[in-house]
Amino acid sequence: MLYPLSNEFQKVNSHKLEVTSLPAISTHKDFFGNTIGTFNIIAPHDHMTVKSLVEITISPRTIEKVNEDPKLQWTKIDALKQNILFFEYLSQTDLINSIDVSNILPVEYRATNPLDVCVMLSKFVFENFSYKKGVTNVESSIEEVWKIKAGVCQDFTNILLYLNRFFGIPSRYVSGYICPSDDSNFRGVGATHAWVEAFIPHIGWVGVDPTNNCITNGNHVILSVGRDYKDCSPIKGVYSGVSTNQLEVSVAIIDKKQFKSSISAQKKEIKEELSTNKITVNSYAKHQEILIQQQQQQQQ
Repeated sequence: MLYPLSNEFQKVNSHKLEVTSLPAISTHKDFFGNTIGTFNIIAPHDHMTVKSLVEITISPRTIEKVNEDPKLQWTKIDALKQNILFFEYLSQTDLINSIDVSNILPVEYRATNPLDVCVMLSKFVFENFSYKKGVTNVESSIEEVWKIKAGVCQDFTNILLYLNRFFGIPSRYVSGYICPSDDSNFRGVGATHAWVEAFIPHIGWVGVDPTNNCITNGNHVILSVGRDYKDCSPIKGVYSGVSTNQLEVSVAIIDKKQFKSSISAQKKEIKEELSTNKITVNSYAKHQEILIQQQQQQQQ
């Protein structure tokens, strides 16, 4: 089970976790820096619910243009192949098999800086693959997705990962959530989302979302990072029994403005309810007073 990631652009203010049967949860950091929670439920059960309520502050990020010869930037990227910390992000995984994509970019693509190349590849995925639910699953290979030219965020991400790594850009899989925006029609809202982070010299890790053809900045909440989906599954485990299992995920996200509006509406509703109850009590008291007066008049 994964916990939300905290970094310089994303701060976890509070996190409340509820698990069926209230098991003891132990945490540790994995190789990629994710916080992992593990627990056991020994008693027989036919369902398990994990509820995570998180308050997060996301700080906008300014990505400044690197004023350096693109060829020098590519030289620095090539040097990362000798750095063990980037080995996993330059190697194709077993989820990403051999496909010839050498003709996607022009021969002289290294005359363009690495970030722009990554954006070009993201645009290629966005324009050449259709966003369709139900045509793939978590086990779908790159070949399958490439053949049908359709899928969801996980498939778009796996394709961009393959392309980035093929052209020598260190890249990692990111699992998280996407926040709805009034002026944007993001795909992937209301469910677990996925995108790519590419390592760019002088900048660091930059999020690129091929499903929405954008650089992430303020609307994406990071849950975890890794080589591919297998490193970033929000929850996974094993069970003993003959029955099958089915995972259902529901995501609800509200921003600070919506939260304040919701709280104000609740306070107003409570105030109106109290006011209504007060009027009712006073009206009843007044009615009783009138009845007593009438009874006294009848007795006279």
